[in-house]
Amino acid sequence: MAAKNKDLRSALTDAHAYFYILKGDEIERLKMWDITEDSIVIDLPLNSPLRKTVLGFIPTLMGTAIYEVEGEVSMEPLPDQMEKTVRVIVKPSDVKKINRRLFPRYNFTPPIGIIVSSEQEIDGTEGKIVNISAGGARIEMPEQLRPEMDYIFEFDIELDDEMHSFIISGKIVYEIPMASGYSYGVRFGASEDDRCSPTDEVPIRSIDRTVDLMALVNKLTVRGN
Repeated sequence: MAAKNKDLRSALTDAHAYFYILKGDEIERLKMWDITEDSIVIDLPLNSPLRKTVLGFIPTLMGTAIYEVEGEVSMEPLPDQMEKTVRVIVKPSDVKKINRRLFPRYNFTPPIGIIVSSEQEIDGTEGKIVNISAGGARIEMPEQLRPEMDYIFEFDIELDDEMHSFIISGKIVYEIPMASGYSYGVRFGASEDDRCSPTDEVPIRSIDRTVDLMALVNKLTVRGN
């Protein structure tokens, strides 16, 4: 477990090269330049003063999990640290790795709308989202979907009178017939066009969508919206 690691590099073994810093209700993607025994080195955030305590997410290389990280800004830079970067001291015990299956999930009451399309069906079919996480969703559709196909899922989530729009690739992982249609489990992720093989790193645009959706679901869950 992360709490037993004395070296931060052991706690972030498969970390991607980006740090998503939480700034109030906003998230900014920063380049992460280095991981040392006790710290990370990231770009300075834009248009916002850096607080002493830093909170954020670091995705894994394959996009199958996200590290939640908490640290403190260090006034002692590394000897070879680049300009316009900041060193953040992080205790390995303050690193929490969350598998996509354990991402926070929010239930919509009533369900919200979604449009599901594919290369073969570009017009799309309307359905409903029953619940959602940054890793996937449970949806209800009037027509049957094909599990072997890549689909595009388009939906809007409203929070604080602001509409957040998402267009995410994904696959069907299970199907349950219903009296008036079908219920599907959906796994979000990069499409086959985005990734050349199962071992390729997940594209940055896919990571951006995952982190944005995770932050939004967290807010919905906390506020009980």
